[in-house]
Amino acid sequence: MFLNHCLVDRAMKPEYIGEYGEIAVYKELLKQNYEVYRAASKIQEGWDIVVINNDQVIRIQVKTTILENKSTNNSFKIHDNYNILVLVVLSLRDEELSKQDNFYIMTKNEVMKIQGNNKLLSTTSSKGGKCTVIKEISENVNKWNKIKEFKNGKNN
Repeated sequence: MFLNHCLVDRAMKPEYIGEYGEIAVYKELLKQNYEVYRAASKIQEGWDIVVINNDQVIRIQVKTTILENKSTNNSFKIHDNYNILVLVVLSLRDEELSKQDNFYIMTKNEVMKIQGNNKLLSTTSSKGGKCTVIKEISENVNKWNKIKEFKNGKNN
């Protein structure tokens, strides 16, 4: 799959990184035969994509980051109006990451647990010059089944 198995071009404008991640998630959901819709507005607060699954509306928030950006923890403000968060991690120079899937799928409860009392969700760490996705998030790589298993009120 091209969108989630490639190195990001250094020339890509920063304002397109989020759009790139949303399209990658949208494409992956379509590939898995979900009924999928994108938000009508780019400034829709709380969710970017809606999935209809078994007559349930599941709001998905997509956050995209470049692993090697200048931030040491790639933190995000997570809005409240979503059910599932998909973190898309792109790489400028990590050939190994570019060969792997880099979608991290978490329920709202899982995100709240990882975030704790912090205002922002930290997603990566840097040690010895190597950037990695934090363990609590990396455990959720490609857990697309969370969308299929989602039940309103149970694991949101």
